[in-house]
Amino acid sequence: MTGKLTALPLTATCLLLSACGSLSHLDGPGRPADFALTLTVQMYDRNEPNEQYVLEPNRQLRAALGRDVYERTFPPVTAVLTPQQMDQIWQLTDKLLATPPQRVTSTDQHMILYTVTAHGQRRSEWTPLDNPAITDLLTTLRHLRGG
Repeated sequence: MTGKLTALPLTATCLLLSACGSLSHLDGPGRPADFALTLTVQMYDRNEPNEQYVLEPNRQLRAALGRDVYERTFPPVTAVLTPQQMDQIWQLTDKLLATPPQRVTSTDQHMILYTVTAHGQRRSEWTPLDNPAITDLLTTLRHLRGG
């Protein structure tokens, strides 16, 4: 019973956050000047490290890995991306924003919290790690961080 009660507030929060409006395609297909992304991978089984990525509008990619890494971690700069790399991340993020929200439950052992800022708006959402729409984005960020 406790697991079901725990999942209810989390599910309600995810639904409310996803209903805040679409950030994709507001100004056409190009990457918005204020595009920023924060992505936190939470590995609750502790066999793998947590990951935190912060991509800033100035093209700085910040990344951290470890058991003590959470959504409030502000990692060091690991790379400065080219405009083409930023466009690639925007395209993958836009694809993620266009997919229906995935349901997260208290039994999910691996979750990703992502926050996208674009066009003067912000959207945050939890999604399971096995969400196909986030797989390419996470793989690309891992590659660009240099690891």
